[in-house]
Amino acid sequence: MTLGNNVHINDGAYIRAEGGVEIGDNVHVSRNLTLYSRNHRYEGDLLPYDSVNTGKPVSIADNVWIGMNVSIAPGVTIGEGAIIGMGVVLTKNVAPFEIVVPVAPVKIGERERERYFELNDQKRYSAASGYINKYLKD
Repeated sequence: MTLGNNVHINDGAYIRAEGGVEIGDNVHVSRNLTLYSRNHRYEGDLLPYDSVNTGKPVSIADNVWIGMNVSIAPGVTIGEGAIIGMGVVLTKNVAPFEIVVPVAPVKIGERERERYFELNDQKRYSAASGYINKYLKD
Protein backbone atom coordinates (compact mmCIF):
# COMPACT_ATOMS: atom_id res chain seq x y z
CA MET A 1 0.00 0.00 0.00
CA THR A 2 1.31 3.44 -0.87
CA LEU A 3 -0.06 6.75 0.38
CA GLY A 4 0.52 10.18 -1.10
CA ASN A 5 0.85 13.47 0.79
CA ASN A 6 -2.02 15.07 2.72
CA VAL A 7 -4.11 11.89 2.86
CA HIS A 8 -6.85 11.85 5.51
CA ILE A 9 -8.60 8.56 6.35
CA ASN A 10 -11.13 8.86 9.17
CA ASP A 11 -12.33 6.41 11.84
CA GLY A 12 -13.61 2.95 11.03
CA ALA A 13 -11.62 2.37 7.84
CA TYR A 14 -10.91 -1.26 6.93
CA ILE A 15 -8.38 -1.75 4.13
CA ARG A 16 -7.20 -5.14 2.79
CA ALA A 17 -4.19 -4.23 0.66
CA GLU A 18 -2.72 -7.64 -0.25
CA GLY A 19 -3.64 -7.12 -3.92
CA GLY A 20 -2.09 -3.64 -3.96
CA VAL A 21 -3.51 -0.23 -3.01
CA GLU A 22 -2.24 3.13 -4.24
CA ILE A 23 -3.69 6.37 -2.86
CA GLY A 24 -2.58 9.68 -4.38
CA ASP A 25 -2.08 13.14 -2.88
CA ASN A 26 -4.82 15.19 -1.17
CA VAL A 27 -7.26 12.30 -0.82
CA HIS A 28 -9.86 12.76 1.90
CA VAL A 29 -11.90 9.79 3.16
CA SER A 30 -14.83 10.03 5.56
CA ARG A 31 -15.71 7.38 8.16
CA ASN A 32 -16.20 3.65 7.63
CA LEU A 33 -14.40 3.06 4.34
CA THR A 34 -14.20 -0.61 3.34
CA LEU A 35 -11.60 -1.29 0.66
CA TYR A 36 -10.53 -4.70 -0.62
CA SER A 37 -7.84 -5.50 -3.18
CA ARG A 38 -8.34 -9.26 -2.86
CA ASN A 39 -11.29 -11.63 -2.97
CA HIS A 40 -12.25 -15.28 -2.44
CA ARG A 41 -12.82 -17.61 -5.39
CA TYR A 42 -16.42 -18.84 -5.66
CA GLU A 43 -15.79 -21.04 -8.72
CA GLY A 44 -13.78 -23.59 -6.72
CA ASP A 45 -14.64 -26.90 -5.06
CA LEU A 46 -16.40 -25.62 -1.91
CA LEU A 47 -19.46 -23.52 -1.08
CA PRO A 48 -19.74 -20.57 -0.68
CA TYR A 49 -16.02 -20.16 -1.65
CA ASP A 50 -12.69 -21.96 -1.34
CA SER A 51 -9.35 -20.99 0.19
CA VAL A 52 -7.86 -19.43 -2.96
CA ASN A 53 -7.57 -15.64 -2.89
CA THR A 54 -7.20 -13.48 -5.97
CA GLY A 55 -5.66 -10.00 -5.93
CA LYS A 56 -6.61 -6.98 -8.02
CA PRO A 57 -5.03 -3.60 -7.23
CA VAL A 58 -7.08 -0.53 -6.25
CA SER A 59 -5.90 2.90 -7.36
CA ILE A 60 -7.21 6.24 -6.04
CA ALA A 61 -5.80 9.27 -7.88
CA ASP A 62 -5.03 12.75 -6.52
CA ASN A 63 -7.65 15.09 -5.04
CA VAL A 64 -10.38 12.49 -4.54
CA TRP A 65 -13.07 12.95 -1.88
CA ILE A 66 -14.72 9.76 -0.59
CA GLY A 67 -17.86 10.05 1.54
CA MET A 68 -18.97 8.02 4.55
CA ASN A 69 -19.74 4.27 4.37
CA VAL A 70 -18.18 3.71 0.95
CA SER A 71 -17.08 0.23 -0.15
CA ILE A 72 -14.48 -0.26 -2.88
CA ALA A 73 -14.13 -3.65 -4.58
CA PRO A 74 -10.90 -5.20 -5.88
CA GLY A 75 -9.64 -3.84 -9.20
CA VAL A 76 -11.33 -0.41 -9.03
CA THR A 77 -9.59 2.76 -10.21
CA ILE A 78 -10.86 6.17 -9.10
CA GLY A 79 -9.73 9.01 -11.37
CA GLU A 80 -8.30 12.39 -10.39
CA GLY A 81 -10.67 14.85 -8.72
CA ALA A 82 -13.58 12.40 -8.46
CA ILE A 83 -16.15 12.58 -5.65
CA ILE A 84 -17.68 9.38 -4.27
CA GLY A 85 -20.96 10.00 -2.44
CA MET A 86 -21.99 8.50 0.89
CA GLY A 87 -22.95 4.83 0.77
CA VAL A 88 -21.59 4.06 -2.70
CA VAL A 89 -20.46 0.50 -3.43
CA LEU A 90 -17.83 0.79 -6.17
CA THR A 91 -17.40 -2.25 -8.39
CA LYS A 92 -16.43 -0.31 -11.54
CA ASN A 93 -13.91 2.40 -12.34
CA VAL A 94 -14.73 6.08 -11.83
CA ALA A 95 -13.45 8.51 -14.47
CA PRO A 96 -11.56 11.68 -13.51
CA PHE A 97 -13.81 14.47 -12.14
CA GLU A 98 -16.94 12.26 -11.97
CA ILE A 99 -19.32 12.53 -9.04
CA VAL A 100 -21.04 9.25 -8.22
CA VAL A 101 -23.87 8.47 -5.78
CA PRO A 102 -25.66 5.20 -4.87
CA VAL A 103 -28.33 3.69 -7.11
CA ALA A 104 -30.85 0.87 -6.72
CA PRO A 105 -29.43 -2.69 -6.67
CA VAL A 106 -28.62 -4.18 -10.07
CA LYS A 107 -28.32 -7.89 -10.87
CA ILE A 108 -24.80 -8.62 -12.13
CA GLY A 109 -25.05 -12.36 -12.77
CA GLU A 110 -25.93 -15.74 -11.30
CA ARG A 111 -24.06 -18.72 -9.94
CA GLU A 112 -23.79 -21.74 -12.24
CA ARG A 113 -26.82 -23.67 -10.95
CA GLU A 114 -25.80 -27.23 -11.84
CA ARG A 115 -22.47 -26.84 -10.03
CA TYR A 116 -24.21 -25.19 -7.04
CA PHE A 117 -26.70 -28.06 -6.62
CA GLU A 118 -23.95 -30.64 -7.10
CA LEU A 119 -21.85 -29.15 -4.28
CA ASN A 120 -24.92 -28.63 -2.08
CA ASP A 121 -26.03 -32.28 -2.55
CA GLN A 122 -22.50 -33.41 -1.59
CA LYS A 123 -22.65 -31.16 1.52
CA ARG A 124 -19.40 -29.46 0.48
CA TYR A 125 -19.45 -26.35 2.68
CA SER A 126 -16.52 -24.20 3.69
CA ALA A 127 -15.51 -22.93 7.07
CA ALA A 128 -14.83 -19.18 7.49
CA SER A 129 -11.33 -19.70 6.03
CA GLY A 130 -12.60 -21.12 2.72
CA TYR A 131 -11.27 -24.62 3.49
CA ILE A 132 -13.68 -27.54 3.79
CA ASN A 133 -15.68 -27.51 7.03
CA LYS A 134 -14.92 -30.84 8.71
CA TYR A 135 -17.14 -30.14 11.71
CA LEU A 136 -20.54 -30.18 10.01
CA LYS A 137 -22.62 -33.26 10.78
CA ASP A 138 -25.17 -34.89 8.49
